[in-house]
Amino acid sequence: MQNNIGLGGVKARQFIGFIGVFLSFVITLVIVILKPNLVYLVFLLPAIFIAFVGLIQARKSFCVYHGFKGETNLEGAVCKLEKKEKRKSLIKSVGILFSASLSAFIIWIIVSFALLTLLYGFTIKELLDQGKNVLSSIVLVKDNNGNISDNSENADKISDIKVPICIVCTSAEIDDT
Repeated sequence: MQNNIGLGGVKARQFIGFIGVFLSFVITLVIVILKPNLVYLVFLLPAIFIAFVGLIQARKSFCVYHGFKGETNLEGAVCKLEKKEKRKSLIKSVGILFSASLSAFIIWIIVSFALLTLLYGFTIKELLDQGKNVLSSIVLVKDNNGNISDNSENADKISDIKVPICIVCTSAEIDDT
């Protein structure tokens, strides 16, 4: 299975890829200018993924959607593939999505570390240690009445601290032993 789209399909996928590249630059620019909370770096990942999916499909002249459906769309004529060719088409579609996902994630990590270093002056070692500091400084506890609070605001109200509650879990049980 070489390709399953014609020149028009290739141009459409290039356009989608360039939209993803444009969105990536716009999101990066907004992050650099506004310096918002670091969680906004997450919005960069889908834009990079869109760029990679579009550009990889254009480069390989292969549409993932048509590949999953087991068909070709050459110059507007949609044709179903035989069983053996459908399998090859499916494997190629999964390969494109996997390579786009992996590439997007790697680029996202690199760009995120670069932005954190440039904007906030963090080194990679400090970024890795940052998670340890955050987790060690935020501890939720349950008092004798069953109320959940943190140490800083309600330290005087907590009479008997049993066990810290996992901050990742949505519901936590405290063992009274």
